[in-house]
Amino acid sequence: VHPVMTHRQAIGRASVVRRYGSATAAIAAVVGLRVLLAPSLGDQAQFAPVLCAVVFAACHSGFGPALFAVLFGALATRYFVLEPIGSLAIDGRDQQVGLAVYLLSGLGIAALGGSMHKAERRANEVAERLKLKGALIENALEPVLGWDWDGRITFWNRAAQRLYGY
Repeated sequence: VHPVMTHRQAIGRASVVRRYGSATAAIAAVVGLRVLLAPSLGDQAQFAPVLCAVVFAACHSGFGPALFAVLFGALATRYFVLEPIGSLAIDGRDQQVGLAVYLLSGLGIAALGGSMHKAERRANEVAERLKLKGALIENALEPVLGWDWDGRITFWNRAAQRLYGY
């Protein structure tokens, strides 16, 4: 029997592919730009541009893709940017320190961006629920009125408007 993917599973997979794909594209673009600018930049800012892609992945896609971007960015920078190019060996104290600083700051950015992304998703879910509840109350067949502590009417739905005329 061939398993059939539900609509929710298909959307979930597409979301994962989109999130990790955007993180991969950001790292590839930044590392490619760094390789093109290598003659003018020299040994300066070897890992700094990759942190920009990690920030993008963290804010846009959450913790998992940002963590992936940190690791993929470290490997891509090491392999394509740092001398000797094409080697994964870390040569020199400055490269070791740069890699350590990049990894630590990248992990912090990933954690912070992941929590921001999660909070934004939760806020959107709450807003959608409130919007649904508001629509249910507004379109209820029974009158619904709200008062403040001073006895002033602060809210009424359409049924209350039809019943009381205001």
